Amino acid sequence: MKKLILIISLFLFLLMIVSCKKADEVTANDTEKVNTIEKSIAFTASVLNTVGSTIMNASSGVTSFSRNSAQSDSFNYDSSTGWWTLQTTLSTGESATIKIQFIDSNGNYRKYYTHLIVKIKSEGTITGNNGNLTYQMDITGLHDGNSEIIFNGSGSVTYMGTTSTFSFANIIASLNNDYAQSGTLTINIEGIAVSVNHNGTSKITVSFLYNGNNYSFTLDLATGTVS
Repeated sequence: MKKLILIISLFLFLLMIVSCKKADEVTANDTEKVNTIEKSIAFTASVLNTVGSTIMNASSGVTSFSRNSAQSDSFNYDSSTGWWTLQTTLSTGESATIKIQFIDSNGNYRKYYTHLIVKIKSEGTITGNNGNLTYQMDITGLHDGNSEIIFNGSGSVTYMGTTSTFSFANIIASLNNDYAQSGTLTINIEGIAVSVNHNGTSKITVSFLYNGNNYSFTLDLATGTVS
């Protein structure tokens, strides 16, 4: 009986070692998958950053879009819905249809951005060579001369054949800085939840767990690259 218990214990010990070894092994498929995850995160974060900058540049303190329209393919306003529609090519190379709506404290649509605006709503679709992104967001914190605005929203992205969803909460951006001061972008890729925490710079360190292994990388919001 003692011999049988010893054999079973030895078997379980060996099984545990093999299991741990398999969890630590990184296969070629794992490497390819991790690369896709990293690039998808970088694509999502950098494009959203560019969209945020585009909206801020189009609306921060100006009472007309005239000076911005020359930089875009087209800028049209629908008085029945209150939506501006911008069709343009972003600095990251993607073509985009971005819609912007200005809302005052009474919930009324306004054609132009003024000190009366308390919220900007935006939605759109961005398409590139390797992927596309669809989003909707609310932008608040716009009144009383505040230099910081707050982004909240969600959407989905397809990159290199992998589709994921994302949401962003309380991302605080300054009109004096191209990059968000704080806030979290959460991306869900095939059951893997990855958090991107903004820090006021273009370089962000991201960590995630995949197939029993921890990975980390640095993404550059300015270029959409990882390192």
